[in-house]
Amino acid sequence: MTGLSGTPVSSRPHLARARRAAGHTQHSLAVFLGVERSTISRWEAGYTEPQPHLRPVLAEVCKMSLDELAALLDPSASARPPKALNPLNVRVGARIRQEREARGWSKREMARRLFAAANIVNGDITSMARQIRHWEKGANYPRDWASTIALIFELDEADLFGSMSADPLGEEEAAEVVKRRRLLESLVALGAVTAAQRDALSVVRNAFDASLAQHGHGNAVDDWREVADEHGRSYLFTPRQALMPELAGDIVALMDVIDRETDTVRLGGLYGVGATLASLMAMTTSALELLGESRHWWRSARRYADVSDDRDVRVWVQGHESMSSLYQGRPYRMVLDQAESAIRLSNGRATPGLLEAMGAKAQTLAQIGAVDEAKTTLRQAWTAFEKLPSSATADSGSILNCPENRLLHAESFVYSAFGPAKEASRAHAAALAAYSPDRAPALAQVSLHAATTMVRQGDIGDGIAHAERTFTGLPVAHRHRGIRVIAKRVLDAVPEAEAGRPVVAEYRERLAQPIAV
Repeated sequence: MTGLSGTPVSSRPHLARARRAAGHTQHSLAVFLGVERSTISRWEAGYTEPQPHLRPVLAEVCKMSLDELAALLDPSASARPPKALNPLNVRVGARIRQEREARGWSKREMARRLFAAANIVNGDITSMARQIRHWEKGANYPRDWASTIALIFELDEADLFGSMSADPLGEEEAAEVVKRRRLLESLVALGAVTAAQRDALSVVRNAFDASLAQHGHGNAVDDWREVADEHGRSYLFTPRQALMPELAGDIVALMDVIDRETDTVRLGGLYGVGATLASLMAMTTSALELLGESRHWWRSARRYADVSDDRDVRVWVQGHESMSSLYQGRPYRMVLDQAESAIRLSNGRATPGLLEAMGAKAQTLAQIGAVDEAKTTLRQAWTAFEKLPSSATADSGSILNCPENRLLHAESFVYSAFGPAKEASRAHAAALAAYSPDRAPALAQVSLHAATTMVRQGDIGDGIAHAERTFTGLPVAHRHRGIRVIAKRVLDAVPEAEAGRPVVAEYRERLAQPIAV
């Protein structure tokens, strides 16, 4: 089993059933244990396992002994008759154990050395030590780790294993091994900013798309909706570079579930979750200036939304894509077409996605100087907002909802483009008051709206200084594209005749610095 969000040794449906029988959702159990909800999800999907200090509490919650819990966690502890071991694998395992013991290493020490040799920083030592135990028992052959094992033993791979090899793979199985190895390598690459980042994301996305045509066994759709909701909350608060590998990990986990699901109703729900996660990845990569990759992820999100047969999901994806296109600097006509498509698709049904599309449309109209149309769109958005249920307008700290502050934010943007100073200032103040203090990036954007208004009204020195303080006062990790685009609007509002002023030149140089992630 890996400590990364790669391929699980085995899913643990019995563990999920025990959790539900104890009356817990993944979220409530995570709160009880003091871990993240995604941690519970990965335990149940078979990607990681509980740390030793959590097992007594987990066993108590699930009303079972530690041995019973171990049986749920360890596929080799199944009550089914054991599968006959391959003699070649047994010989390979014996050689690995011989070399390990000759060096005086415990299984955990060998696990640490394997991760270090593979440049894996946050590998799960417990899970890898358990995998080593499987190898040494001859339960399976270390296909993905053979070369690394030889490296840490300082032996030639051919000398270490000789002619010993596992049973040959069929063509289809071999292709699957290659695919899963690439996914694992891609997730490792996403843990840090590397030149391979785009390639890693592409591997994950291509495999994600391929899952649309695959089938297998099911997971609880509600649990996966919790995963999407958690990422929706993380999106508003977590630096994008930290969010990206977490999203990629859950996308790979979801892909594995979709690959094995057979029930068409559950598949529809899982596709809807996939559309949401792909959209969040599209927005995240856009914020990190991976614009080409972002557009690919939007295409994936639309495909998943279309096959989910959930109109609200489709509207949400299209609405957020139109807003993303605006911030990516796509042609205004394209942004308006995308927003209008989402509005038509909604067929008059008020949803958070419809409000997002209307916000994108109003802001785009303001940018092109269509003042009356922008104001009309804002009024229509407020009318639709009043029709939303309280569950959709609650400020739950999630991008999946549409609380009042999102409309006030759009209004602040619109009035910074053309509004009279008094009306614009009132819009900025209302938006600032609607956000909690922990929403630093959103507050910074509205503050930059105010700076744009100041510059448009001729107060260039104070406006640029206000923008400079806002931008530099934001933690570096949050100065993503969404912030820089609004910061540049302040610069764009400066009359050409004033562009050479020292304060303007200094601000321009500040914005020209590479994005920090």
